[in-house]
Amino acid sequence: MRFAYSLVAVIVFGVLLTFASTANAQVFSSDEASGVPCFDVRLSGHSVTGGCPIYLVSEGETLLVAGTGSGPIPISDCEEYFEAHIDGRSEGYIDVATMTAHASGTFCTRTPCDEANGVDKPWRIHGNEGPPGTMSIEFCWRNVLTPQGSMGTTCIVNIPWTQVAHPHVQSFNGESGLPCVNHPPGALTVYGHWHTLPDSDHPPIEWSHGP
Repeated sequence: MRFAYSLVAVIVFGVLLTFASTANAQVFSSDEASGVPCFDVRLSGHSVTGGCPIYLVSEGETLLVAGTGSGPIPISDCEEYFEAHIDGRSEGYIDVATMTAHASGTFCTRTPCDEANGVDKPWRIHGNEGPPGTMSIEFCWRNVLTPQGSMGTTCIVNIPWTQVAHPHVQSFNGESGLPCVNHPPGALTVYGHWHTLPDSDHPPIEWSHGP
């Protein structure tokens, strides 16, 4: 996947996010096979349990770009793999995030924010109904060159989503660039495309419209 660097953009993963938009109604999550709403998600320390387990993968590269006085500069090029837990109101956490260098790239400079002992900090997620439907994610990254437990950079993004049926798969498209809304315009943007990947450990879920 190739992205236009000329677009004003940057990407940085963060940890403090304001999710719900007053313009968007709630979207509900349920197990596809049974129709039962996903159970509550519980957070104890950095351990996440409950809810419906979800596996998300990036389609090709996720590009992080920083806006500078000289124009946008790519600073990280990664492939991403996420494990998440989500409840019936489509709120939850990404509790496992893995970033690896993209095959066509030469640098993946970011890793999830963590504690000094190396335990990653979960990222909050929240699904909103449309139009367009969005998934709000609070990312938090630190530079791979900094020690574990170092302060990272937060980034709140609202990613448009779509869903195909039977089995249900959710797709999140940020190929045109997603600004980090908690930073000044043009400061940070992420380019990417992700989708859920159901398997025996991550049964398909269905997103349905709220009232």
